Amino acid sequence: MKKKQALRRWDVTGKRQLEMVNFELPRIQAGDLHLEFLANGVCGSDTHMFHTGAVHPGHAGGHHSLTLGHELIARVKRVGRNVAGFKVGDIVAVEPGLPCGTCPNCLKGRYHCCPKTKYMGTPPQDGGLADEFYWPARWCHKLPAKLAKDPVLASLVEPLAACRQSWALRNKLVDLADDEWTIITGTGAMALGVLAIIKASNPKEKVMVLGRGEAALKFATEYGADATLQLSGVNPERIAATIAAELDPLVETNHFDDDSSVCKDVCKTKAGKKAVQAALAAVRECRSRGAHKPVILQTLTEAARKAAEDVMTEENTAVFKHAQEMANGFISSVFECTGSERLLETLFNSRCMLANGAIIGLGCHYGVHFDVAMLRRFELAFQPVRRSCNQFPATLELLNDRPEFFAPLVGGTASFEDFGKLMFGEVERAETGTGGPKTVIVRS
Repeated sequence: MKKKQALRRWDVTGKRQLEMVNFELPRIQAGDLHLEFLANGVCGSDTHMFHTGAVHPGHAGGHHSLTLGHELIARVKRVGRNVAGFKVGDIVAVEPGLPCGTCPNCLKGRYHCCPKTKYMGTPPQDGGLADEFYWPARWCHKLPAKLAKDPVLASLVEPLAACRQSWALRNKLVDLADDEWTIITGTGAMALGVLAIIKASNPKEKVMVLGRGEAALKFATEYGADATLQLSGVNPERIAATIAAELDPLVETNHFDDDSSVCKDVCKTKAGKKAVQAALAAVRECRSRGAHKPVILQTLTEAARKAAEDVMTEENTAVFKHAQEMANGFISSVFECTGSERLLETLFNSRCMLANGAIIGLGCHYGVHFDVAMLRRFELAFQPVRRSCNQFPATLELLNDRPEFFAPLVGGTASFEDFGKLMFGEVERAETGTGGPKTVIVRS
């Protein structure tokens, strides 16, 4: 008898620790589908889990190893006894949330806002980056025939469904006139997914993309953006860390804090120079009260970061003002896709938007501080987006009907076996030649 091959999955087991683990599936539940992995898009949250060791701000429970993956396309291998409408061999898209079904949000059809939702690849719910896995049939969507032949393209459905959710929410809040502009901040998969959804739905809508990377902005232009602007390239954390590292051996001396020779490379930029000045001032203040080295280092690092951040805010404010000028003052909606708290605050405070406009937040923003009066003065709406709700069917149809339009979003692929090497930077993805933002893991 042929020996059964062990099943494999990719688990985060600690900070920057990723292992291919052998496992066995338990008994299938009556309402589940037994699924065989075909493709999975790599999300920024997968990278976050890898770097943090599967720690997430929204989860307060105990830590355990976590299987990654939630942008999944799979083939049905077996059907639970209570499942109807599916058969062995069907290709399905997996909707990755498991809402409770009984809370007020679920009963009102807003299942994506269920406070008890378990979400694939987010603690404590394992994902599906595995040879095989089970998932409730209720949250599986059979692919249209043409799309079923292209699992890589189909794997875009989960992020694009969230993008379509944001687009639908924007349309409820804003009735765009022909002379009004939409801004997208960011050039990652979500930002360019929003651009795709907008242009697939209304090619004439005027869209401006704001981002940091030149190559990504070039892709946005080629993909249909009507204009692009480059955001500030200042990295406050990196600048502060560089200054702290250089000053570390000097903080206990008495001659360097007024010495213009320190941190010369950092001082070549405006942000760096301001950060060094703030760091030296912090050192002098700490010394005046007899602080010890750990306190001095912590204080100078924070002072440097804040000074660099102020320059970044100043530069980004100028970018938003420039965008307003290019749009003749008529920016009616902004899709904020970076998840940067400072950028969102800068957007609020720049007063660059048309009255009655809407800011749609697709990133995870924690601890944002801003003057609510900035919203009140223009009666702006701030609409955060939490995943998608009932968007998978329509998004699958879009992908099925316009494959050539959405395909460029996939910039490269890597095999299931090479996922670990990809995350550790030991291999590069196989480029598709489009320059798109999304990397897809495929069955070998």
